[in-house]
Amino acid sequence: MQAETRIQANRRSRCRAFPTAVGCPALPLVEAAFAWARAMKPTQPLTVGAWADFGSPMSKRMMELSDVVSFHACDAPGGVRSKLEICRAYGRPVLCTEWLNRPGGNTFASILPIFAEHGVGCYHWGLVAGRTQTYMPWGSKKGDPMPALWQHDVFHPDCTGYGCRHGRSDSQRGGRELDQGYWPDAIYTAPTDDALRYDIEMTKKLGMNVARKHVKVEPDRWYYWCDKLGLLVWQDMPSAGPGPGAVGQGAGRNKQTGEMIDGKPISPEASAQFEAELKAMVEGRRNHPSIVMWIVFNEGWGQYDTPRLTKWVKGLDPSRLVNNASGGLRRVRRTDLYADHGRRDRVQRRAHLRSRDRKAGSPKSRRRQPRQFSTLAVSNFCTETQLRRRRHA
Repeated sequence: MQAETRIQANRRSRCRAFPTAVGCPALPLVEAAFAWARAMKPTQPLTVGAWADFGSPMSKRMMELSDVVSFHACDAPGGVRSKLEICRAYGRPVLCTEWLNRPGGNTFASILPIFAEHGVGCYHWGLVAGRTQTYMPWGSKKGDPMPALWQHDVFHPDCTGYGCRHGRSDSQRGGRELDQGYWPDAIYTAPTDDALRYDIEMTKKLGMNVARKHVKVEPDRWYYWCDKLGLLVWQDMPSAGPGPGAVGQGAGRNKQTGEMIDGKPISPEASAQFEAELKAMVEGRRNHPSIVMWIVFNEGWGQYDTPRLTKWVKGLDPSRLVNNASGGLRRVRRTDLYADHGRRDRVQRRAHLRSRDRKAGSPKSRRRQPRQFSTLAVSNFCTETQLRRRRHA
């Protein structure tokens, strides 16, 4: 009893030393909660997130008790680095459970590289702008309008990505590389793991943050380095055609009418093999977060049954965008975007015509159309989000 009294006195003295410490009166409850949880002999790690005044008795004790040191970091990059130094000093895994505060300079571009540099896991609790109103800055009052610069959240209520409406994007901006994966030493095989890493590092230094892996599937180590170094990937399915061994034929522009037409499978055996390998690619690589899009066909090469296969791939992986045919038959409703292999001026001309049709009230313009862009032009492109494609299902 006397020992218990001394412990309580020590707690009170620590709190008196830090009279403004957040949550200090709740410190006994935190310690008791950990004791109750430990008594149940849990198989999963325990943690409670430090969120303010990391030098206070409350924050220090929470990190001491936690198996995984978790914390909130809505600061500017310098503040996030300072908090990381404190958290990493405990010698345990570190997880950031709240971040992204755009008005404070805490953005995807400024913070994610810091987490990657220190091997820190992270998630943020806002996603779609809705009832939680986490796009509003702290201190907002009832009735305040939606700000132009959101504090949090990633998507608008219609699933359009934040930034798409404001001329900026949190994701796929800047240059994109058409990566065919050739190596001077061994053609299709990288000589070393260091070479794989170096290639991705140089891609980023050249100002590109997206690689379209062109008609080739790489070893897992290549995607591992993309995950770790922060390079987004548009993954092609290797083409089955044209020429001998083609799976489909006939896709392209009708010379008489000018209409783009789909191809047809050459044989059941060939299409079955192609679809088995397509499924193996999606299921074998979908655990890599760097992959943000699957591309089913390229430029009509061996293209066939495009609407069916596009829908099927979306069913295999509902979490990602699907481009039905990059530079091939594009006018398929179930695709998430149109990819045009051509000059940027042609793409801009098509965008102008679509804009004119919308203003004129053309019936075609009322349908929600996937975004069109050139994969050969280095220009800003904003993904309409993986959630968006559920509207096409």
